Amino acid sequence: MTATPRRRRSAACSLGAAAILGVLSAYQTGLLRHLPDLPGRVFDADLVDGSGEAYWVLSAADAPLGMTSFALTAALAGDRRLTRAWTAKAAVDAAYAVALAVEQPVRFRRLCAYCLAVTGLALAAFRLALGESTATPPVPPAG
Repeated sequence: MTATPRRRRSAACSLGAAAILGVLSAYQTGLLRHLPDLPGRVFDADLVDGSGEAYWVLSAADAPLGMTSFALTAALAGDRRLTRAWTAKAAVDAAYAVALAVEQPVRFRRLCAYCLAVTGLALAAFRLALGESTATPPVPPAG
């Protein structure tokens, strides 16, 4: 099955988010000692991504889990039979990313530019998935 342009762009957004989370994973697992930030006192990726909140799920670093999650979303985008699952998964990704983005200034009074980029990509992936799911009828299962 050939993926539509929306599916390809959505998968690219999800894979882009996974790539950014790869950098954050390198920091959270100790491969990087410091995350470079944008200029300004408001940005502090080390503080945000090294916080206890970044390790609350199963006491594991959240960035590697996020990488896995976004990779799954990209995989779902490739199968037209899974349009509803893909759209729902993209919605969950976007909601979680927005919740984390809102938490940063409230809890830390700092922002992580990497995390905000992931949020933007998650929202774009969801918008594309939603557009695809409303534009095309579901494909019946093979068999």
